[in-house]
Amino acid sequence: EVVLVGDKDGLTCSHKAAMGGRTETLRLIGRIGGAEALRTADVNGRTCAHEAAGGGHVQSLRVIEEIGGREAVLVRDRFGRSSGHEAALYGHTAALELVVGVGGKDLLLAADINGQTCAHEAAGRGRTETLRLIG
Repeated sequence: EVVLVGDKDGLTCSHKAAMGGRTETLRLIGRIGGAEALRTADVNGRTCAHEAAGGGHVQSLRVIEEIGGREAVLVRDRFGRSSGHEAALYGHTAALELVVGVGGKDLLLAADINGQTCAHEAAGRGRTETLRLIG
């Protein structure tokens, strides 16, 4: 399927739609390409869930889970970063709540290859409300 084709960095249509919070576009991509279209990773192992979480696009994350399954939301990239890391980094508390709802509180303790957890990401950027959720 053409929606699965990546650019030079491996970014697919689902990555691009998730970056912009284009929920209905993600839904269409999922209809065309199935769960695989929402699970496809770029060259760094990042999926559309990383992009949606980093942009705070909660509705897009819901579509990704609905079509791609919980694995699509919880995947970690080649640096060990989850969509939770991305949501925490940018202070998207509602997105982090959704990711934790899918993956449980243990997700908050998961460290990337540098030992950074969601708490490190939130604290480093002064994301007080997000850090309060992580608690």
